[in-house]
Amino acid sequence: MFIQPFESDDSDLDENSSGDDSATEERLADLATPPTVRTNNRTRQHWRNWRNRRRQVEQLNSNNGRHLQDYIVLEYVQNGELAGLIYKLSADMRQNGADGRIPNRVLWSFWLCLVRACVAMEYPPRKFHPDRKDPEKLENPQDRPLVSRALAATNRMVRDLLGLDVNLVDDVAEHEERKRRYELHGQDLIENMPEEEQRVRRQNLVHFDIDPTNIFVGGFELNADEWGLWETTHTDATSGQYTRSLSDIRWDPKRGDREPHEHELVPRLKLADFGLSETVKREKRNIYYHNRRYRGKYGFHAPEQFGHEWENMSGDPDGADQARSTRAAFYGPHTNIWGIALTMWSLITKLEPPRPPEPQIPLQHFQNYINNMYGPQLDNSLKTQIGGDPPISYCSLLMDPVNDNDYTYVDQDLRWTIYQCMYHRPEDRPELHTLLEQARGKINENFPNETDQYVREWVHTWFYNPPIDPSQPVPPPAPGPAPGPAPGPPPANPPPPPANPPPPPPPPNFHNPLPPPQPNAPNYATQIRFNNQYPNGWTHIPNNVPQSQCGLRAVIHSLRSQLGPNPTNALGVVVQIPSYQNLYTLYQQIRATGVFTPGGIADTEGPNEGPQAADRVARTLRDWGGLQQLDITLGILRPNTAPFELPPPPTANTRTIWIYNSGNHWVGVQ
Repeated sequence: MFIQPFESDDSDLDENSSGDDSATEERLADLATPPTVRTNNRTRQHWRNWRNRRRQVEQLNSNNGRHLQDYIVLEYVQNGELAGLIYKLSADMRQNGADGRIPNRVLWSFWLCLVRACVAMEYPPRKFHPDRKDPEKLENPQDRPLVSRALAATNRMVRDLLGLDVNLVDDVAEHEERKRRYELHGQDLIENMPEEEQRVRRQNLVHFDIDPTNIFVGGFELNADEWGLWETTHTDATSGQYTRSLSDIRWDPKRGDREPHEHELVPRLKLADFGLSETVKREKRNIYYHNRRYRGKYGFHAPEQFGHEWENMSGDPDGADQARSTRAAFYGPHTNIWGIALTMWSLITKLEPPRPPEPQIPLQHFQNYINNMYGPQLDNSLKTQIGGDPPISYCSLLMDPVNDNDYTYVDQDLRWTIYQCMYHRPEDRPELHTLLEQARGKINENFPNETDQYVREWVHTWFYNPPIDPSQPVPPPAPGPAPGPAPGPPPANPPPPPANPPPPPPPPNFHNPLPPPQPNAPNYATQIRFNNQYPNGWTHIPNNVPQSQCGLRAVIHSLRSQLGPNPTNALGVVVQIPSYQNLYTLYQQIRATGVFTPGGIADTEGPNEGPQAADRVARTLRDWGGLQQLDITLGILRPNTAPFELPPPPTANTRTIWIYNSGNHWVGVQ
């Protein structure tokens, strides 16, 4: 038995006030009714619907002899929250010395999703999207044959056709095109800006709780027939069995309301947790806006909530000064823009927002004061010599010219956009239509060394490999950026530091330094080189990949840890650490020469497997080093065994890359 839900139960029902709909007679009559009468009529209708549904539920329970329960159905977002990605990247940086860089194509795709989320809050697609309504129900509800009204008039057949079972439309081709777009988009509308004349009906919905824990990472836009294959691929990946590739999966056809390939390589982000959200109204009493000042998490409040302008507001709860303010208590789409910008800042820096927020020196004046950065009169000097009222941003680090952390790999346009979106004054932040237009143009831009395969491998590594369990799940606090207004005098008597602070705990899987070898011990020179490279001990870098992949993965982890993120060769040229696909392709090329199967002996490893034997891993590493002008060889560590290097014997300039084998699995060493 189907029980008709209330209209308020379904957030996807069409609305009727987008501005592009004609006012029906019923709607005009409703508007002519006094507001109090309209409210009473709606209240009575609501309770009539409630009583009818209650009777239906009771009848169903009595017929079936069971109690009917209510359920809430939520979408399953398989990749968790965005904060999980930040924690994993941060843990990889601490434990493995990685740089934590995210491809620009991924960053721009994420930014586009967040901008679209802000557009959806301001202009809901179910209310503003041009393809939200079925043209068949509007223009041809009885499914009659269609004839062009102009064509019928030209042939003087309008009167005759009206008497037949025919429906006249202005343009049959246009009707069919609208029908095709509805079938393609109607159940999955994208968030785009409406026409300018419709924007006056914006919602002014403010989320008040945008942060990485309330943003979820969804999936790709797949062909409907491919979901089964994708689920199998995802299950295999999380269990360590890579039997399929993303390239085997067909994607949705291009949709007219999306950008080309918008979600083929990078998953979608979805904004959630609207428990604190509200459509903020204007011309309300002061108490209305003050009650919304502290909504959200500490550290993620917008300047409209923490700004110094609140000090100038009256304390009268019934006053009207906050309703007329354009700074404090001025909540709107600019508040959501601040939230998504601060979220992107945390994603790029892997840090929590500074607490309290720290205003930055305007970039155009930064160099003038760089030598006097810590002078006691810096604030007064800035106020006097800068002059005017320049926009002040709270975006630290990303545009800081003296910052030790290198964020220049991030596209400057994206860094500058985030910087602008974190301006103190709402009117200085970019408009939604500007941000959307920029992001739509940027997601298909080509960035150096960011091929489709590179982006696909990055996404697969960080979303579909088993997650890293960070030992400290909270990211470290942000380093101090350029100074802003003084927070106040220091404590009178700060506590002295401890005389003998306890040493930090060793990292997991820590191994003490090896004892000095005897001069006549085998591999004496090798042990000396290893002890010199790891005088304070060493630890291995775990990986959760299949045995057929662990050899090359261990080499990649060790290269990154032992050579650094940007090593240089003998010619002074920076060498890129290889990806797994790079080494695997090289291994297959070496394997095809028959060097591992001399005399036609049987190959012990499968045709699609990576190298597992130490000599094969060593040959692959050595040949890759030769291509990069690096003199490197492979060193092996095993339990209860002295370290040894594989042939050929190293020279004075050879660098040994160490990996560890616990018996049947290779891991990196740091």
